[in-house]
Amino acid sequence: MEILLLKSLLLMLIICFSGLFYYHHSGLSSSDRRLSHKKPNFIIILADDIGWGDLGANWGMRKDTPNLDRMAAEGMRFVDFHSAASTCSPSRASLLTGRLGLRNGVTHNFAVSSVGGLPLNETTLADVLKEAGYLTAVIGKWHLGHNGPYHPNLRGFDYYFGIPYSNDMGCTDTPGYNLPPCPACPQHSATESTNKRDCYDDVALPLFENFTIIQQPVNLTNLAAKYTEKAIQFIHSSSQSGCPFFLYLALAHVHVPLVLAEPPWNLSCLLDPYGANLREMDALVGQIKDKVDSTAKENTFLWFTGDNGPWSEKCEFAGSIGPYTGQWQRRRGGSSAKQTTWEGGHRVPTLAYWAGKIPANVTSFATLSTLDIFPTLVSLANASFPPNRRFDGIDASGVLFRQSNKGHKVWDGYLMFSFKALFHPNSGAAGKFGEIQALRLDQYKAFYLTASAGYRLALRTSLGLRCLLQAVVPEQGQGRISPVGTSRQLEQRNSILAAASGILRYNCQGPTWLLSLLTDRTGGHSTYYVSLGGAKACDGSTGQEQLHQPPLVFNLQRDMQEQEPLDKTSAEYRAVLPAVSQALHSILQDVASDNTSVADYARDPAGTPCCNPQHLACRCQGTRSSSSSGRCGTVLE
Repeated sequence: MEILLLKSLLLMLIICFSGLFYYHHSGLSSSDRRLSHKKPNFIIILADDIGWGDLGANWGMRKDTPNLDRMAAEGMRFVDFHSAASTCSPSRASLLTGRLGLRNGVTHNFAVSSVGGLPLNETTLADVLKEAGYLTAVIGKWHLGHNGPYHPNLRGFDYYFGIPYSNDMGCTDTPGYNLPPCPACPQHSATESTNKRDCYDDVALPLFENFTIIQQPVNLTNLAAKYTEKAIQFIHSSSQSGCPFFLYLALAHVHVPLVLAEPPWNLSCLLDPYGANLREMDALVGQIKDKVDSTAKENTFLWFTGDNGPWSEKCEFAGSIGPYTGQWQRRRGGSSAKQTTWEGGHRVPTLAYWAGKIPANVTSFATLSTLDIFPTLVSLANASFPPNRRFDGIDASGVLFRQSNKGHKVWDGYLMFSFKALFHPNSGAAGKFGEIQALRLDQYKAFYLTASAGYRLALRTSLGLRCLLQAVVPEQGQGRISPVGTSRQLEQRNSILAAASGILRYNCQGPTWLLSLLTDRTGGHSTYYVSLGGAKACDGSTGQEQLHQPPLVFNLQRDMQEQEPLDKTSAEYRAVLPAVSQALHSILQDVASDNTSVADYARDPAGTPCCNPQHLACRCQGTRSSSSSGRCGTVLE
């Protein structure tokens, strides 16, 4: 692996100096060329499924993040920072493009067998920075397409080391803590399948280095140590090269399964596996920051944030949403965290650190988003924005350097829109993927649809009934058929439910599905929709989908728990409603006239990463890592 990394770095150096030569011939003066060596380095650390309340500096209920708390004391802590979506793929696509899923086409998660990924006409942050002379690397979870041209090495990243999707999307030999608990990979024969409902299939989780699968299944117990090693090596080599660098470190922490360091374990690990996982992540971040401080302290901007809120369905193996409990939804059943547009689903802990540039020990109340990372870093790098498209983020440099505190503040009471609103798309709780269901306007939060009831995918009869996602249909009586439509449509729905129930139950495994409304017949194809069970609370409940027209509006300044919406007859509601309506109308008009993309969500078993098709689990013989030892809460050596 070390040889592969050295080869990649050598190639990056050639590209780096070629890039500087290119800019020389583009008309830069000698002083400009010298400045190109002083471009800031960027490190984005993205935690997975972390809760706003998991950070000690935010909430104080946990004491598991001493390194992150130290970074908060030495940098800027954001208390009103949001992920662009509340599930994995859409959130990551928006971070790397600065565009909502309605524009970049990524509206829900890609699967193990997905043939597509982030649309190829979308330009990533790595593409832009590489063109500006940066060395680029992604270490960790990708989840934006792993086949063909969607691979990270072909999306602007010179070096890739990590897993192609979430760490629960394949079996391992160390299944860890999860709800429900999942079995380990089969060891030998194809008849040894240990598949279990609500667990992914027996294809093992792979670990990639660039285009090569180097381990399948990956050893999750020492993955954090490997990530740390590769990140530190990249920072060191890039700093020695004289070229600026961009490192995107997308951690598996604290997504289930929670896997602890191998024996010896201490008692606190066993009693609190989530806390142990959080401590391991914190130690990793501390090592990265220490490396930055010892090599390129004054010229490196480190941004820590999360992809979405905690996965409430996982109960004690999920994080804390702090005070952002979404009580209005909780009283009606269902989750108010991951997948939802409630504050707990998208408000994430966020820190910014740049010694000597970003002031220390500052708490920012500016409303910002992961959408803002793209325009901010492009601006700081003095790079060029991709043409012929619009962006949903803002340049947050003014907030970072304390020249402004406005962020996405847009409303001054007179319908004056000097800044952009913050929009929250459906990420799987209910309704159509990617559509705007809530928006933030200063201290006001408006909801046009609430629920944790599920989401929909189309089945077209001309293609036959097939499993678009690995799933089973629930037993008779558990599903809901929408009562909308003609008697003929209802008859068709009942027929397709009966047919799909048998086909899907015998051919697929995975989460529970519901069949719902037939919506259209176009081009001779009947389109039916399959609805997944949505964002569940720890008790397994899901809320009922509910449209709000006019919208529910909460004043988060007075009601951060989102308990009681404003009275629709009140003067306050009547004052804010026109601005809310105008903001929604404006974004939809803007998207309709923009250069947008459509992601390919087709699936093919041949697209599943597999280094040994002869083995049920695709196990690579002889590549299994030896056991490592270490104390709970520390990164293994």
